[in-house]
Amino acid sequence: MKCRNWLPCLVASFLLAGCVSQKVHDALQADLVQTREALSTEKASAEDIAAQLADTQKALLDCRNQVSVLETRNENLDRNLDDLNLALAEINESCNEQMREMSFELEKQKSIMAMQSTVIHRLDNTKKEIEESLKEQIEAKEIQIEEMENRLKVTLVDKILFNTGQDQVNPRGREVLAKVADSLTAQTSHAVVVEGHTDNVPIGSGLKNRFASNWELSAARAISVVRFLQQEGVDPTKLSAAAFGPYQPVASNDTAEGRSRNRRIEIILVPLEGR
Repeated sequence: MKCRNWLPCLVASFLLAGCVSQKVHDALQADLVQTREALSTEKASAEDIAAQLADTQKALLDCRNQVSVLETRNENLDRNLDDLNLALAEINESCNEQMREMSFELEKQKSIMAMQSTVIHRLDNTKKEIEESLKEQIEAKEIQIEEMENRLKVTLVDKILFNTGQDQVNPRGREVLAKVADSLTAQTSHAVVVEGHTDNVPIGSGLKNRFASNWELSAARAISVVRFLQQEGVDPTKLSAAAFGPYQPVASNDTAEGRSRNRRIEIILVPLEGR
């Protein structure tokens, strides 16, 4: 471009001097036009380059802004990741603790089930022993044996244990209770509760001086059985007596048969933890 800048000056000088021919003048004019066109092209190119540079700078600025946004996001993600890792560690610790507790509880339940299995087995053996030793009385329906959810209940009608109006165990009753006691002495997992029950017939005038009501009669009979079982070797720390009088009948008191069933002693084996 610098080499062509002198041409207009030269052309002007020749024209002024009158020494330039028409042919040379035309050539110089053509060259001048080409030079101007080249200058225009170069200027347009320079403008395009400037525009491209501006676009590039804008794009670069946008990229920098995007990089800044991404860096901020990355920092936030790092913080979130740290929080998540912390939360995950806490969850893992909580899960591990729950697993330990569940494992402990499972072992506890296994131990309880094993103990219950042993208790049920012993209870079954006790039931079989009583059934074997009191087969005659069971067949005569003087004694009834019932097993119910870790408990064993032996029901004895009063006439097999007591004479009418009495609270001391008679000879036949002692014989029967001695057989029951033999089966109870080996029991270590159950308490022995003796319950006294009567019918609803009021205490006669001849017994009023000894028993104010059926409450007292049922209590005296239950305690008499407890004392006898203790004498026969049943652990007294596992023995207790309860009196219910006529208030828990198992049959109607309107008939002699029903009243006979209501006059009874119940010996109940109760798990020690449920005593």
